[in-house]
Amino acid sequence: MFKRVERKRKRREEEEELGLDKDTKQIMGLNDTDSDESDSGSEQESAPSESKGSELYIGEDMDGEAEIAVSEDEGVNEEPPISVEEALKDPIYLISLDPTVHGCVLCKGKLIKNAGMTTAHKNANVHKRRFECFRLLSADTDPSSNAWELVRAIRSASKLHRVESQEPSKRALKRHAKQAAIREKRKRHKELKAKAIAKKASKKLSSTEETKTSLRCSPKSQSPSGNIRKKQKLESKTSTSRSRDVSAKSASRTKISSGNKKLVVKSSIKAKAS
Repeated sequence: MFKRVERKRKRREEEEELGLDKDTKQIMGLNDTDSDESDSGSEQESAPSESKGSELYIGEDMDGEAEIAVSEDEGVNEEPPISVEEALKDPIYLISLDPTVHGCVLCKGKLIKNAGMTTAHKNANVHKRRFECFRLLSADTDPSSNAWELVRAIRSASKLHRVESQEPSKRALKRHAKQAAIREKRKRHKELKAKAIAKKASKKLSSTEETKTSLRCSPKSQSPSGNIRKKQKLESKTSTSRSRDVSAKSASRTKISSGNKKLVVKSSIKAKAS
């Protein structure tokens, strides 16, 4: 009962989306008012009919649209009778004439409004997979049997298999593979960076050790201490002072010798004059 009510509600929403008029509703089995036959019946006959096959009223919308009464028998016949043989030939069936709307036996809830949409839907991968599964399972069934029952069996089996397997889709597998590749790339980059840092540190350490060993192995004469440097400075100062004294003495001696020569010359001149 609740399934039928839910089905009527969905059907009402589809009618509002498609904008079906009175003629289309009559074609699909929808009536705006109760039939005269139900009103002319006796009260004794109306009581069981209301309990078994009475018409179900869908309440008014907020916009003030009229109530639409749909019988439960028509709800049962909402799916047009299609055999397995007909579904194998063409799974597209007619829903309404004005406007022209088609549906697909294999794809639940699909509404096709023109020939282009029909071609596109038949070429879709999802429809092809469902049609192939339907074709394989229909080999063991009667061609004149109801196609809707086989489709419902396929859907229930696919849902059960999906719950049991819980396998990720191809898109999820691709996404996981891409994420794994990115993680691996980052890991390699970190390893290379760590190796470069370690190599640089080892080079720096080796260079410092080489300088230390070279300083240890060099002789002491090449690296004089502070006292030796002071002695060398004092020796250089004394040597310069001595050289200055020697030069001064030599200069005084030259002056004395030149003075003596002048005196000798003067004395000789005086002697000649006398």
